Amino acid sequence: LSTDHAGQLLEDVRTNFPDLHASCTWKYLEFPREAFVYDSAIEMSHNKDKQGSLGEYAVEDLWHLGHAQVFVGHMGSRFGKVGWLLATARHNTFVPYFTPDGKPYCCEIDENCGESIPLINSMEHCLLFAHELVSAMEEGVPEDIETYWEIGSSVRRRFAERKKETLKKYIDTRVEMEKSLAKLTEDISELRSWVGR
Repeated sequence: LSTDHAGQLLEDVRTNFPDLHASCTWKYLEFPREAFVYDSAIEMSHNKDKQGSLGEYAVEDLWHLGHAQVFVGHMGSRFGKVGWLLATARHNTFVPYFTPDGKPYCCEIDENCGESIPLINSMEHCLLFAHELVSAMEEGVPEDIETYWEIGSSVRRRFAERKKETLKKYIDTRVEMEKSLAKLTEDISELRSWVGR
């Protein structure tokens, strides 16, 4: 278990699902709760005295999650995704997961999944689409800073729109080339008939 409330969760499982509780081995880490009390963001310099211990706790938690045989956690969190990926890699097989936040693995933590899911047409696109790399490419799709804090990341949607435009241009160019080739073939045929006279 990786939760702030392991004791309460185990008690709920023991009370409501005694067979499940008895049939499983439950492992969890306990950290002092006061370590997680800090002002604003942990990265701020005034929280320096807690950064080291929280970094160690995070590594321990990820190591612990990496041994899971089932994952119940948020896929809307990079931390949760890394924990699940570590478990999948350790067991060299898909680790079943349930995500209370409703986000599938394929969505980035900061994008609107409702808009993105229709754009994900393959497992390759799900697993390998890299927002940061697409944004950084020479002719990439940079993040729309104007709307980011209102709608989240729009890189995948705008990348798909650009690919659609590129494909349309390609098809239009091909159609024009086929028309030109047909005209050229007609002109050659006419020229041959004229030369043959």
